[in-house]
Amino acid sequence: MEKEFIPHEYALTLKELEFEELCVGMFDEVGDLYIHCEFDNWNINIDICSAPTYQQAFRWFREEYSMQVNITTFVGQEQYDAEIILDKELNSLSIRKQEDDSWIEFFKSYEEAELACLRKLIEICQKQK
Repeated sequence: MEKEFIPHEYALTLKELEFEELCVGMFDEVGDLYIHCEFDNWNINIDICSAPTYQQAFRWFREEYSMQVNITTFVGQEQYDAEIILDKELNSLSIRKQEDDSWIEFFKSYEEAELACLRKLIEICQKQK
């Protein structure tokens, strides 16, 4: 189930970008993930951070910044192409993987492409602030 949630460091960054959606998961101060049924009796003084799923994070970027992610899977191959649609005019940015000082066109897993897109969305929004 943990793979459904974005990493703790990205959740903290989304919090800085004013992500305030209700989430079924939360991270504690050291980054441990807790699902809703596990934190009903938490001490309110604990420093916690919402733990959005990838779907929640991508929906938030779409609704707040009009940016959305498009990941293309090449059936039968372990290749995934990723792009971010930057605005309503459909301007886009291809996301590439850097490895050993060179750019690789495709990702090896869907999850790797998702994480790269999330990282880029955060970077773009931080520059806009």
